[in-house]
Amino acid sequence: MRTFLLLLSFLLWIPLGAAVRTKTAGDSAYLRKDYPEAVRLYSALVKAQPSADLYYNLGNAHFRLQEYPKAVLAYERCLHLDPSHEDARFNLTVVRTRLTDHFAPPQQMFFVSWWQEWRASRSLESWTRWSYLCLLLAMLAGMLYRLAHRVLIRKAAFFLSAAGIFGFLLTTLLAWQQKAAFRDNARAVVMAAELPTYTSATANSKRGPTLHEGTTVEIQECAVGGWQQVLLPNGEQFWVRPYKMERVVPRP
Repeated sequence: MRTFLLLLSFLLWIPLGAAVRTKTAGDSAYLRKDYPEAVRLYSALVKAQPSADLYYNLGNAHFRLQEYPKAVLAYERCLHLDPSHEDARFNLTVVRTRLTDHFAPPQQMFFVSWWQEWRASRSLESWTRWSYLCLLLAMLAGMLYRLAHRVLIRKAAFFLSAAGIFGFLLTTLLAWQQKAAFRDNARAVVMAAELPTYTSATANSKRGPTLHEGTTVEIQECAVGGWQQVLLPNGEQFWVRPYKMERVVPRP
């Protein structure tokens, strides 16, 4: 049995050790400014073991090579895995200043923007942990309320319990929305120099704005013939041929 466990540990360590060596080699290539080699190594790693930090490193290497569409895609994939990755969010903003297309965001109520930013400030795992902590606080405060005899302590325990229940409901809602955003991610990045848009799913329809590489859209629906309706960053909707786009979350 002991021999079997040692053999199993050795077999598990082989791919882990190879990944660590590849990551170290990628970091080394990036530091010595061999960005093509860093891209090659990081790309191999994210295919085998995708993670937010690896996509962030890959995005940085693409940015250094001025491969802005690929950098946008890498940062988007990083934020898909970890919406709270502030460095990736900042770098994505910087990259977008180098793109051809610049869209003004659609007008929305301030509290909607505030809620979306707050939800994105934590990952799904983080909101879930906060939900459990709030539930634990509510349960402990409820027990203290039942066991305490002094009026002041009972009042404090009551308010703590109420705060815990409110926090539990709020963080559970945030976690649920983060999970839905992770599951239903339909964002895609334009990878070609130009991508024409149309007002309907036919090439004979009226033309819309031409999109350029690096622009991120959200796929709304698909139609016959491979057409896809996309939502632009300014809130407008048009139809495109998807062969010049790459999804943030590839289809299985």
